[in-house]
Amino acid sequence: MSRSIRVLHFVTGGFSGGATQVAIKHVRAVINDTEIKSILVLRRKRYTDRQRIVELQRAGLDVRTVPGWSHLVTIISLWKICREYQPDILVAHGFSEHLWGRYAGLLAGVPSLVHVEHNSRERYT
Repeated sequence: MSRSIRVLHFVTGGFSGGATQVAIKHVRAVINDTEIKSILVLRRKRYTDRQRIVELQRAGLDVRTVPGWSHLVTIISLWKICREYQPDILVAHGFSEHLWGRYAGLLAGVPSLVHVEHNSRERYT
């Protein structure tokens, strides 16, 4: 039997935005799937609710966090998770996670990188 497809969803860890909720739903949707495995990687914020992370983990989701205080540290931490998990697809949800996710995914050799924008008016310059 071949290995399951591995998907890594990367999003901000504030829990207030729709992008985080969509990423959680995607990971939750395949929790019992034998062909697809997904993990959720949250970029920690000062206000990231640790209890929400624990609740998701208790519900069976594979949830990990990376520091959010430095872009370089975020990239390195996500790169390490990519090297360990070896995802086939990295889905970066929103701005600026798509920047840090793309850099980490490229450095880790992730074959497919996807950026999903969830807003109609984002703060791109």
